[in-house]
Amino acid sequence: MRSFLSDYAQFQIEVDTVLKGEPDESVSVTWDNSTFGEPISLGEENERFLIALRAANSNMPPLRGPSAFISANPSPELLTVLQAPCSSPFIFKFPGETASKVKDILDGKDPGDAGSTNPRSGLY
Repeated sequence: MRSFLSDYAQFQIEVDTVLKGEPDESVSVTWDNSTFGEPISLGEENERFLIALRAANSNMPPLRGPSAFISANPSPELLTVLQAPCSSPFIFKFPGETASKVKDILDGKDPGDAGSTNPRSGLY
C-alpha cells in the first residue's frame, strides 16, 4: 500500500560509480517528491540505482519548461533528486535498461529507440 509522503525528504546516498560530476563518497540529498506518493520500496539493501541530481537552488526548472512551479527547498545547499513536476523521479535500477540508455547518452553513444522511457528529453 502506498502512503502519503510530504513534499520533501532528505536522505544519504552512498556513491560507488559516478557518470558525471565529482560528488563525495557519501552525499546528503533532498527529494521534492511532486507526486506525493511514497514508493512501496526502492529495492533491497545494497541494491544500486542511477540517480540524477541537480542543484536545489538552480534557476532552471527540472525537465519541464518555465511554467513549472517549483517550491522552495528547505535545504538549498544540498543537491536534489531530478524530478519533473507530476512525473516519476530520475531514479532507475542499475544496471537496468533505462540506466544503460542514460549511460550511453552520457558516453556520447546512440542509445537507440528508448520508446516512452527515453531519458534523452531530460538531458538536454
